Amino acid sequence: MKKYRVLKRFMTCFILCLFLAFGTGLVSMRSFSKTQYAGIISGVYDDEDDLYSNYENRSEAMDRGEYDDSGEDSNNQKINILILSSYSMRDTIVEPEIDGISNILSESSYNLSFEFMDSRRYDSEEDIEIYYAYLSNKLLSSRKYDCIIACDDAALAFLTDHDELMRGVPVVYMGIQDEKNLEAASKYDNITGITENYDYEGNIKAIHSMLPKVNKLYIIIDNSYIGSLDKSKFLEIQADYPEFEWNYINFTETDIEQIKEILQNLDSNSAVIMSDVYESSDGHVNSFLYNAEILIGDCAAPVFCLPYDITGTGVVGGIVYDSTKAAETAAIMVMQIINGKKPSEITIISKTPTLPVYDKKVLDKYGISISSLPDGSIIRNAPPSVMEFLKEYYGIIIPVVIAVLAIIGELLLHSHRQRKLLSTDYLTGLPNRGYLDGQLRNMSEDKNMYGFIIIDIDDFRSINDLYGNSVGDKVIVETASRIKGNLTRNMVMGRLGGDEFMIILKEADVENIEDYCRDIIALFDEPVMLDDLQMVINVTIGAAIRIPDMESITALNNASEALRYAKENLRHNYFFFNSDLGKAQIRRRVIKTTLEEAIALDGFEIFYQPQFITGTDELFGVEALVRLKNNVAGPGEFIPVAEENMSIIRIDRVVTEKTISQWHKWLEMGYELPPVSINFSNIQLNDSGYPNYVFERLAKYNVDPSRVVIEITESSFLTTSNRTTDYFSKFTDGGIRLSIDDYGTGYSSLSYLNRLPFSCLKIDQSLIRTEPTKENLFMIEKIIEIAHSRNYKVVAEGVETKEQEDFLYSVGCDATQGFMRGKPMKAEDLEKMLEKYKHSNG
Repeated sequence: MKKYRVLKRFMTCFILCLFLAFGTGLVSMRSFSKTQYAGIISGVYDDEDDLYSNYENRSEAMDRGEYDDSGEDSNNQKINILILSSYSMRDTIVEPEIDGISNILSESSYNLSFEFMDSRRYDSEEDIEIYYAYLSNKLLSSRKYDCIIACDDAALAFLTDHDELMRGVPVVYMGIQDEKNLEAASKYDNITGITENYDYEGNIKAIHSMLPKVNKLYIIIDNSYIGSLDKSKFLEIQADYPEFEWNYINFTETDIEQIKEILQNLDSNSAVIMSDVYESSDGHVNSFLYNAEILIGDCAAPVFCLPYDITGTGVVGGIVYDSTKAAETAAIMVMQIINGKKPSEITIISKTPTLPVYDKKVLDKYGISISSLPDGSIIRNAPPSVMEFLKEYYGIIIPVVIAVLAIIGELLLHSHRQRKLLSTDYLTGLPNRGYLDGQLRNMSEDKNMYGFIIIDIDDFRSINDLYGNSVGDKVIVETASRIKGNLTRNMVMGRLGGDEFMIILKEADVENIEDYCRDIIALFDEPVMLDDLQMVINVTIGAAIRIPDMESITALNNASEALRYAKENLRHNYFFFNSDLGKAQIRRRVIKTTLEEAIALDGFEIFYQPQFITGTDELFGVEALVRLKNNVAGPGEFIPVAEENMSIIRIDRVVTEKTISQWHKWLEMGYELPPVSINFSNIQLNDSGYPNYVFERLAKYNVDPSRVVIEITESSFLTTSNRTTDYFSKFTDGGIRLSIDDYGTGYSSLSYLNRLPFSCLKIDQSLIRTEPTKENLFMIEKIIEIAHSRNYKVVAEGVETKEQEDFLYSVGCDATQGFMRGKPMKAEDLEKMLEKYKHSNG
């Protein structure tokens, strides 16, 4: 007969009370703990005897009073452990991992510091830099950490990418699936841990045993690294099970309504397997549990879960990753290290602990017999009958009752602490993002009107840069305090993260939402005193309303879109979402999809705009300009979207490849070619390999570096650092020339002109096209004079009239670019121009 999990949860009390009942009085908690922890590692650790004896020796030393658990004999301080997870606190995997670590590393001996990166939602370079600054301050402060637990791939990769953070600190990892991560970790002698591999084939065999008539499998994956890995693993075993028709549904590439329609129409010979699913087709990243609940609801076929135990949501169950046991094993490794063992001496565990767990109610729904389940399965929602319970456990009923009464207070206290940890922001004490997400789910069936307000602190990054993180934290606390003091009973406020807060107004309408937005703005009319520093805090607000039958996540996204507009156009004000913003939101999604397709399917082409020696038809240079072949959007519209989602990095590489290969073709045809300018986006500073990529293309096509000019916008130097200067020096050291683009756009400063050996300066078209006032003409003349004093060539952009050209000629401008002499043109049109010059010079 299968044992029920409820008894295992109270096993400590059962054994203790049994010995008390029989009067032995000789058993300590160590005896049980040894058995429990040996059970934790059974079957998953190759060096089991070593772990067992290590834990036993430590326990005996503690009993004799010879072992100081703190690692500090003189003052009995606790041992400090940092637990780093890339998930958010609301993700399904987090709670069992916290439980597993806390089971082993008791609060009486260890300070456990949990850090959640939430990197699936906050994965931009800026987010990583902010988190790095925060974590480096934590790790490199006076407080010493004795060990770090990295809970997953992204957390471990963060540490190895920034290995100065873990210098001298042992690291134990868990939940690692990425082979590159394991390879990187193997280079460090202070890292050990346990890997994570799902039981793909075991789940297929279990489904076949439980539902022998099923011959169609629908496997739901997404485009994340883990989702792609899951698909590859299923493909590896697919040929071994020809009795199944294998179907893969990509959650990232397929509209969620379309997926729900597919699932609703499955026949009785079908089964569904939920793999790792986070990234939806609308670009949002939600928790695994949130996505699973959306998909499971109306599914006509039984659903099995691969990654985590989410029984109780409508899934049948599955052989899932036992994150609690993995966390307990990692914690035992930490204890070994604290007890003096080096990480390099601890065997890395490659056999992942799994847990076969199934829901009795769902088993009954689909007529699945318990006898067909894998051995050792745990059955949820199936309490034993009274007679069964009494027959098997009558000898411990009385001790159990006593034990339950003795520990119920501790359980309630622990439950309260756990809920508070998972639902409260550590800095402000406000509800956190996880709690707010729960509120959104709860209102899904609510027919009331709700208001959504998102508040962002203006220039918060500058505050952190100027005054430090401690002042930044105080600004966040003060902002939260002012707003919280103005809440009413029908409002819920929480911190979304960083410098953003959200307020949900119950039974709201547009008028009272706007009134409250104005009230919030007014709260910050007065400056605030932070210690001896007087500071003015300003906020910007985005607002939206949720009408009946609207998805709460849609209303939240609308408020985010309104905030985005307010930050770009208003500042220190609020903006209420309207239909025009909704259309802009949809338009951005269309452009984003178009760009991804263009990158994958060669959807870009290069136009070339000639530059002429001033006053002549003689070519000075050519600028390469990217366009979409399908003309869905122009560069002024799609480039900001590409910069926003970082796809500009891949697009710029496409432009570089196409331009250099075209120059090679024309050189082979014998044309006399001027230098070609390639635009450089600020975002490319995140592409550390781009300079090498350019030189590799030049070598591949046998094009001399002197024929290429990299055009850099002035804004690239707004946050000048040695890193920026070193980056651009890679080009000039290899013979590529640099040009300053858009000079005179408002960032103009002569200070950075001395930092790199530029060869050319381009005057922005806004200066050329404005009314030719005396002051404006004087400015253009002085720019040319300064540039020539540094031996720069000067190109004026946007030249459209003979009068403009004549003036530029009179003040010594070297070249012009504009519609007057040459519009951007396709390669074949520029080739005709080159052919003409070839014959005229022949």
